[in-house]
Amino acid sequence: MPPANEMSWQWVEKFAWLPVRSDWSKKRIWLKTYWCGSRYYDSMGRPPIKFSAWQLNYTDQEYVLMLLRESGEH
Repeated sequence: MPPANEMSWQWVEKFAWLPVRSDWSKKRIWLKTYWCGSRYYDSMGRPPIKFSAWQLNYTDQEYVLMLLRESGEH
């Protein structure tokens, strides 16, 4: 089995002109800013099958909480 790569996300702040559902809390985000994360390869280096990337949508508060949890792990 090949060694696992470090999983990295590319985060972009967007504005929700149309309703978008949060992937963490499953709440709707509308007329607010939110964070959209994209990952192009999994931990084994394989790309997604159906789309060009895996997407995650987080509200501002969820994004900050995710950053705090990640910083606590290191």
